[in-house]
Amino acid sequence: MVKQMIKILFAGLQNSGKSSIILTLQKKYSQIGGIRPTKGVERVGLDILGYNIRVWDLGGQEEFREKYFEKKDEYFSETDLLFYVVDLLDSRKYYESLTYFLKIIEVFKEQGNLPKIVIFIHKYDPDIQNDEMILKNLEKVRVLFTQENLDAEVFNTTIYNEWTLIQGFSFGVVSLSKKEKALQTRLQEFAEKTDSTYILLLDKNRVMIGSYKEDEMHRILGERLMPIIDVYSDISTFSMYKLTNLIAQLSDLTLFLKLIQVKDDPFYLMIISRSKEIGAIIEELLPEFVKELEETLEDFLVPFQNV
Repeated sequence: MVKQMIKILFAGLQNSGKSSIILTLQKKYSQIGGIRPTKGVERVGLDILGYNIRVWDLGGQEEFREKYFEKKDEYFSETDLLFYVVDLLDSRKYYESLTYFLKIIEVFKEQGNLPKIVIFIHKYDPDIQNDEMILKNLEKVRVLFTQENLDAEVFNTTIYNEWTLIQGFSFGVVSLSKKEKALQTRLQEFAEKTDSTYILLLDKNRVMIGSYKEDEMHRILGERLMPIIDVYSDISTFSMYKLTNLIAQLSDLTLFLKLIQVKDDPFYLMIISRSKEIGAIIEELLPEFVKELEETLEDFLVPFQNV
């Protein structure tokens, strides 16, 4: 059932990569090569946890930026979440981008509706991540865009590792929830029952709804293993085979991956456990766990206009 609407803005200068980010999150990879500068605003609809998510992609050319500020209420009002994208590779425009970002923030403050803010330092591509100048610029951008004491989270992103985008986008979406801590508690309790060091719950769109980590080492391990979810998804939908669970041995740990149903919606459940019998343990505890998830995920997101 589709509930109330949530408004998300993607903003940044021209060629910062906003449209390619949105296409990657939608798995529309073939369209990325033919992207042209966004003229004005493009709107995309998503369904996350039954909520109608409206993503506004604001073209970053100067002529359109001026139009947004001339019609502030039309473009910025009732925004729940802002993703601001900075092109890491274009160091000449860092300050121009910062000026645009701060002007947007000023509009939100004037309207009295400062939304959740996530900053993508984008085009941090795999082949340049150890480059000395890139690392210096990465830190420069991070300092520039966090100096205003805003409650903003920063992610280093690239379309060549889409999980960097999924993590940042998921953080923003889940930050709208008043039940985030309640879900965290559910996952921690389930981790204790299953002797697990890491748990990840994703919806059908691969939005990371919640996670649990025993420590930083297991968080990093879990993040490195996230791409296996794509492999599991591809095989589980292959008509010739019915893949219910995926279990792999990781030295003294066991990876368990399963597609579960919470009400009528599919979710991916990834677990790293010390138990070699994790499959049997999960099947025994799953019915009660799913019931708890149903209660926690009810009315999980809270749009700005309903706060």
